[in-house]
Amino acid sequence: MFGRLKAAWRAGRSRQPMPARADKSVGQTGAIIGIAGVSVLVVFSVAYAFGAAEKRNKKHEKEELDELERDAIDAKADLTLSTDEEEEEEEEEEDNGEEDAEDIRLSEMMNHKEPKIIVDRETGEVRDVRDDEEPDDVDDMWNAHIRADEEG
Repeated sequence: MFGRLKAAWRAGRSRQPMPARADKSVGQTGAIIGIAGVSVLVVFSVAYAFGAAEKRNKKHEKEELDELERDAIDAKADLTLSTDEEEEEEEEEEDNGEEDAEDIRLSEMMNHKEPKIIVDRETGEVRDVRDDEEPDDVDDMWNAHIRADEEG
């Protein structure tokens, strides 16, 4: 086989026509080499594709992690700012509370009582504390209730 392959090669090099009786094994050898070459190309192409996909995924994951890190830094900064604002509001409320306490002391000194309002959470009814006094024509049921407990 190699002898005929060498003869075909020499004929091609000297620009002579190929010998009339070509060896079939040369074509088979060429086919086997071609199939092996294609197989090698496919294997390396698949390996390259996997490597490229892995690199792209790592890059994408790194970008996502960087974005999450930036978001965390922004959230921490916002939290710090909102905490500072809350502290300022608390200080203002304390100052306002001191002013309100002073106003209450002044109004008590002047015997001027502001109405105290109570909101019933169940019914949503808003009423003045002074309205809790019972009218004169209402019967007192407490004594009857106490007597019923003592008897029964």
